[in-house]
Parts: sequence; structure tokens; C-alpha cells
Amino acid sequence: MIDLSEFVECDDCHCAEARREAVRLARLYDGLLRPHGLTSNQFTLLVTLMRAGPMLIGRLAERLAIDRSTMTRNIAVGTGRGLIAVTPGKDGRERQVTITPAGRRAAEAALPAWRAAQAEASRS
Repeated sequence: MIDLSEFVECDDCHCAEARREAVRLARLYDGLLRPHGLTSNQFTLLVTLMRAGPMLIGRLAERLAIDRSTMTRNIAVGTGRGLIAVTPGKDGRERQVTITPAGRRAAEAALPAWRAAQAEASRS
């Protein structure tokens, strides 16, 4: 059995630190976006669709580095709130995601909160 002292170097694990930092940042952004009814993931989804235009679900998941099951949940929330729309793609198996006018208004209203989170994240 390996002595526990062999694991001391694991206290400085870059992966664990990155995970902690990601959680801290998500909480910061989510807290400031919450009054606008959005999470950081939802805001990013809306902004991506605003800037890039309609996109197939797989491509959108790839662009946002989100697995398809998480993307499917985010899309369900967005469509349920009328922020995004999903339509069939050229191939019957594909589905295309588009931001709705309500989604654009939500992103525009939340932009100052995102900017505040961005500024606070830059300071820390």
C-alpha cells in the first residue's frame, strides 16, 4: 500500500483548481443574471445564437463545449420560456435552434448584469 504522503503533491492539482474556479465563476455570473431569469449557460446560449445565427443542435453543443444531453436540457428550458425555437433541419434527423425575439430581449436586458459579472471576475 502506498503511504499517504505520496499524495501530497495532489493538493496542487490543476484540474481540481480549474473545477473550483469554474464553480466560483458560474456562481458569480448566475447570481448577477438571476434577476433577469437567466443562468450563465442560458445567457451564453442566447448570445451565441444572436451572434452566430441559427445552428444545428450538435454544432451548437460543440461550439459551447457542452455534451448533447446538457444541451438538450438547456434547449428544453429555452423553448419552454419562449426564448429559443427548434425547427427541423434539412435532414429529418437534424434540429435547428434559433433565438426568438423574446430571447433577444432577455439577452439585451441581462447584458448589463453580464458586464458587471465580467468586471468583477476580472478583478478577482
